[in-house]
Amino acid sequence: MQKKRIWYFCFILFFAQILFFSCKPRKQIDLSDRKRIAVTFFPIYDWTRTIINEGNNDKLLLYMIEKSGFDIHSFAASSGDISQIKNADLVIYCGNSTDQWISEIIKAPENQNQIALNLADGVKESLGLQRLDEHFWLNPYYAAACCNLIAQAIIKIEPSKQQLYEESNKTYTDLLNKLNDEFAFTIEGLDNKAIIFADRFPFESWKQYGLKVDSIYENCPITATPSEQKQSALEKEQLEQRIEQLAVRLNEEDINDIYVTELSDKKNAKAIINKAKKASCNILVLDSLHSTTLNQAFYGKAYLSALQDNLKKLQ
Repeated sequence: MQKKRIWYFCFILFFAQILFFSCKPRKQIDLSDRKRIAVTFFPIYDWTRTIINEGNNDKLLLYMIEKSGFDIHSFAASSGDISQIKNADLVIYCGNSTDQWISEIIKAPENQNQIALNLADGVKESLGLQRLDEHFWLNPYYAAACCNLIAQAIIKIEPSKQQLYEESNKTYTDLLNKLNDEFAFTIEGLDNKAIIFADRFPFESWKQYGLKVDSIYENCPITATPSEQKQSALEKEQLEQRIEQLAVRLNEEDINDIYVTELSDKKNAKAIINKAKKASCNILVLDSLHSTTLNQAFYGKAYLSALQDNLKKLQ
């Protein structure tokens, strides 16, 4: 009986300790002295969070502006997004038609003290390029150049952890350069380097690996789904002609896969396959990273693995 009382007393004491510590007020984290970084969409967000080691960084706050999964081309910033941009110490964006809407915000007089990093201009300058594909983030070689620029900009606003940022950037860009080599090696080994995109074509920069690429559209449409655009009679006629041309090519070059992006309704891909009478042809989805949400990023989606998945679909 005495032993039972002792065990009962110990249990009550243990439970009381748990209750005491669970009810104890938690220390509030002061965010007021942290420098703030605003980036436009997922690829830039993933590069930046990797370089700053976001989960363990007590100096910087990172904000992803396009976080809801809309096409970045047609994205409209909310008042909250604009406020985040204006309050940021560093703003990082593509700098081309992908996110040109941000240029007017960062030019405002009240934002003159912040650093704004235009990645397209920076990559062209650092690599000595006259032209850069609009969707350059889909090429790991250009991604590595972007990360070097991002690391330099981060150090400007928060120099106390310069060594950390330089080391994490070096580790990450080594992985990007390795992935670039994998792209070159894999595509070089393909028996058929001809591929067809049945809607938009954001993978222009992959041509440097030796792919022979053709697309139903020359440029990336503004709307999320090209078939949803209001088309004139002439545009519809031109679309039918392109479907006919690509159907012929599908048969002549013995192409067994048609590619679309993650936002495609696959309508044009199916039209090409039907026109070619090639039911065995596959429709494969490549991730352009246009529409990755913050929630997907939080639960593990990463730039490197997304491109690795894309590469597998070329094999």
